[in-house]
Amino acid sequence: MRRILIGLIVLLACGQAFAGPAPGLLRADGNVEDGALTDQLMWVKLNWGDMKFVVDRSKVPDAKAMFDALKATASAGRSVAIWYDPDTATIDREAWLPVFVARKLDAGGKTFVGDEKTPGHALPPTASSIEVAEDALARGMAFMNASQPEKALPLLDRALAEAGLAPQLKVLGLKARASLRENMALEDFPPGEARDRGLIGALDDARAWHKAAPDDAAAAFGVARVLEYLGAYDEAIAIYKDGLLRWPQESARVYRGLEWAYRDMGKLREAAESIDKLGALPGWNDAMPYRYHRGWLYDLMGLPEAAIAEYTEGLKAQPDYAGAFLRRSCSYAAVGRLKDAYDDFKTAKTLEAAFLKGRPVTISMTFDAKRTAEVEKILQKTLAEEPNRKLGGLCEGYWDWGFSARTRSKQLPSP
Repeated sequence: MRRILIGLIVLLACGQAFAGPAPGLLRADGNVEDGALTDQLMWVKLNWGDMKFVVDRSKVPDAKAMFDALKATASAGRSVAIWYDPDTATIDREAWLPVFVARKLDAGGKTFVGDEKTPGHALPPTASSIEVAEDALARGMAFMNASQPEKALPLLDRALAEAGLAPQLKVLGLKARASLRENMALEDFPPGEARDRGLIGALDDARAWHKAAPDDAAAAFGVARVLEYLGAYDEAIAIYKDGLLRWPQESARVYRGLEWAYRDMGKLREAAESIDKLGALPGWNDAMPYRYHRGWLYDLMGLPEAAIAEYTEGLKAQPDYAGAFLRRSCSYAAVGRLKDAYDDFKTAKTLEAAFLKGRPVTISMTFDAKRTAEVEKILQKTLAEEPNRKLGGLCEGYWDWGFSARTRSKQLPSP
C-alpha cells in the first residue's frame, strides 16, 4: 500500500493532536469495501487498513440508516470516516482481521453516533503470551492506520516476536509492519542514506511476508514497491511482469505498479502503455485511478488540456478526491485558466482540511503545507494582475521525498 498521503495529496498541516468525539478514539478514512447488516450487528470494512468496524444493533437506534448511508457512499465513490476505540480490539478468526467497535461514523454528509456502550477492555494478568501478542497486533494496526507509528511499531514488534502466533496473523503482522516501516522511511526528508536504511527494513519485512504467503500477489507486489523506492527498477518491473503470469486476475494491480515504476524512471511512453492497459480492463475505464494517472502522465508530457479532460472524467466517479482537484488546478493554470485553477485549488484545500483534521503532523505534511502556501500566493497574485497568464509547474514540489528517478541504493546487494 502506498503512503496514505500519496494520491490524497497533503495540503494543510494540522497543529493539534487528535480530538475525536471522545478522548482516546482513533479515526479511519476510506471507501466502503465490504459490510453487512444482521439482526445482531452492523459491520463494515474500508478499502485499506485490514480492519473491520462493528456496531452492536441493540445499542444504537438507527443502525439501518447508518448502513444505508454507508452503502450510498460506496455507490457514489465517496469516502467515509469512522472513529473507533483501540481498547475494544478483538480478532475475527474467520476473516483473520482485527475488529474494533465504531463509536461514530460520518457518511454521505451525515454523522451517526455508533456504539458508545460496549466498553473497552484490558488483558488480565493471567493472559497467555499468545493472547498478549494478538492484542498487540490488533492495537498496533489500529495505531498504524491512525498515523501514530511511535505507538504502532513496538506493538507490532511484540506481536511478531511471539513464536506461537497463528500463521494467518503472522502474515498480517508482517504486512502491517512492512507498510509501517515503508511509510516511516518515506517521512525521512530529504532522501538519503537514513531513509534507505528504513526502506531496507521494510524490504526485509515485505520479503518475509512474501515467504510466509507465497501465493499472495499483494506480498510480491509489496516487495516490488520497496525495490522501486530503492531505485531497483528492473527488479521491481520483473516482479510485476512475473505477477501478470502468476496472477492474471491481479492484472489491474500489475499495470498500476508498472505505470508507477516507468513514470518514476521517466519512461513516459512505457508508463502510458501500462495505464492504457489498465483502462482496457472491464470496469476501469471510468475509474478514478485510471483517469487520474492518465491525466498525470499527460501533464508530464506537456499536454495540460488532455490532462484536464482526464481529471474531469475521474471526478464524475469520485467527486471528493482532492488529488484530482489539485492536479486539475495545476493543469488549468498551465493553459491560463487561472480562475478555474484557483477554484479547484480551494476545493482541494477544503477537502484535505477535512481529511487531515486532528491527524498528527508529519514531516511531509509540513513540507507540503509550505509548498501549498507558496502556490496559493502565486495563484492569488497572478489572478489579480494577469488572469489569463499561463502558469506551468505549479504541481512541482510535491512528493519530492520519494517519486523521482534515482540511482540504485548502495545498501542493496548487487542484483
